[in-house]
Amino acid sequence: MTTRQSLLVAFAIAAGLMSIIVAVRAQTPADVVLTDVSYDPTRELPKGSDAAFGKAAAR
Repeated sequence: MTTRQSLLVAFAIAAGLMSIIVAVRAQTPADVVLTDVSYDPTRELPKGSDAAFGKAAAR
């Protein structure tokens, strides 16, 4: 193998590794911020229905 062929092989390997690195970094999000924005409006329903059920059950 000549020096030119060795350089071409080394360049091809380097280009392949760089493409893998770029592909992996493209799939990885830079900054991920998770916030708790969940709201369950049904959690307030039992407050009124519990009192109403208690009154109806007491009859």
